[in-house]
Amino acid sequence: MVICDERKLLFMHIPKCGGVTVRRALGDDWSFWGRNRLPDGRTRDFAHLTLADLKQYFPDVWEKLQEFESYALIRHPEERFISSTKEYLKTIQGRDKARLDRQSVLDAARDLRDKIDTADPDYVHFTRQSDFVYCESRRVIDNLYLIEDIDRLASDLRHNHGIEGEFGQRNVAPLTTGGRFRTLWTLLKRLHPGISNWQAIAKAKRILAARQQISLPVDLRRFVLNYYATDWRLYRGLLDVRAAA
Repeated sequence: MVICDERKLLFMHIPKCGGVTVRRALGDDWSFWGRNRLPDGRTRDFAHLTLADLKQYFPDVWEKLQEFESYALIRHPEERFISSTKEYLKTIQGRDKARLDRQSVLDAARDLRDKIDTADPDYVHFTRQSDFVYCESRRVIDNLYLIEDIDRLASDLRHNHGIEGEFGQRNVAPLTTGGRFRTLWTLLKRLHPGISNWQAIAKAKRILAARQQISLPVDLRRFVLNYYATDWRLYRGLLDVRAAA
């Protein structure tokens, strides 16, 4: 979460939805980051406090949510579940995400199905996106964007709040460390002479990330459909808004 008091805006950082990119662009002071204890002694990942957490433990932030313009990015639930699984394998088990094969990820995803419905910060990246958008059945966050529309978010933040930060550096650094990335980046610069360096980097990363995406088998698709039912409604609603624009 990022709070910009002087610009009266708040960005809700939903796990595995491109939030680090936005935090950097907003010049975040990282005050809400890392594992810390709540007033009741329980540990939470302060980078990803849900709206229920904010309402209960941070009344000053909750008041700002009612007053400030708020923003968040939303991601395809299946893609996010796979990304969350990889993040768990990296941060909790110390695995190299770049070296994970499809079967290892799917095996881990199956094992995690029965463990993620918890407030344990080890599993914070599996928290439902809707928990960062709704509180007690009321939508709290004003402006929602699909993660692939991050350029529109950047444009709105510039227009509405004067934010001029860099939005091109997506948090997928391993994709930039090979010849394929450099070749693709060079090709994009040649095909689109007017494109900036960061725009070419972002586009190349999106293309490579799509190629590396793991498709879910039927049992895991069914799990994501049921467990993340509210997230699916969020995601499909934004698709409908985009189609109608």
